[in-house]
Amino acid sequence: MIREIGLDDAQLAVREAVTAFCRARLEKTPPGELAPFDRAGWRELAALGVLGLPDPGGEGGALELVAAMEGLGAHLHPGPLAETVFGAAVLPPARRDAVVAGEAVVAAGVAPLFPYGPVADLLLAWDPATDEVHRVEPVESVEEVAVLGDEPFGRAAVRRVEALGPARRGRIAADLALGALLASAAGALVERAAAYARTREQFGRPIGSFQAVSHPLADASIRLLAATSLVRTAAADLDAGRAVAERRAAAGRRAAASAATRACAICHQVFGALGVTVEGGVFRVTRRVRQLASRSLGWEAGEVALLAPLPGRGGDGR
Repeated sequence: MIREIGLDDAQLAVREAVTAFCRARLEKTPPGELAPFDRAGWRELAALGVLGLPDPGGEGGALELVAAMEGLGAHLHPGPLAETVFGAAVLPPARRDAVVAGEAVVAAGVAPLFPYGPVADLLLAWDPATDEVHRVEPVESVEEVAVLGDEPFGRAAVRRVEALGPARRGRIAADLALGALLASAAGALVERAAAYARTREQFGRPIGSFQAVSHPLADASIRLLAATSLVRTAAADLDAGRAVAERRAAAGRRAAASAATRACAICHQVFGALGVTVEGGVFRVTRRVRQLASRSLGWEAGEVALLAPLPGRGGDGR
């Protein structure tokens, strides 16, 4: 049975600090646009301490990570957030310090495609055959690839330069980060759609008064809340050292991806023509959400863990 996990005062403070940061940094972004990635803003975000969560030093755990990502997701803050969390979990201390300080940008993926590859200082490649991570270098250069979500993706033939060991720890942290980002981003979109439905009138009534509009929005909200609960539960399991954390983190990420993409389709219907025009401010958001939902960062191994036989009752597997 999945427990409903709330955030304590300290974790809520993390989310509020990140939310305030996003509002200040992104308030000048033109309507209908998404803020581009820039290194100065990335270093400012790193100064909040969120890129190193969960912190091995004990200053913040997995629930703090989820709280931070919920704040960032609601504003679709640009940058390789899940990839950075992944890198911080698998890199040796010297390189990790540069990453969590925002001085080194990480691109992580399955070669040859690397999200944020064109702007990265470090490339990390996951090997599907072994579930191992390697630091790699491009054989020639990173070719920029156009993608619908307006993020800098790159393609490159690479060579391995350093073995970093198993991906499991990084996968779990990245699953939590991505699950929180997706659920929060889609949740903010549903709130916008609901506000629009309260004011947009057809046949002399707000469209939100029609069940064909209100019920799908309610369904989307409930699915996103369930995904958020599952992601937070997995984070609590990881903080407590429970073996089931890997399974639940994979389940939370899958639930968030499914709920978020469904919410995007529902919000498009609510906004009507505004939902499919670039100027409407919804189209870019839903493309970014769908792109996040399609990320591949060693998660095939997470699916294996998710589908594995359940452990016996009692102990950490409960």
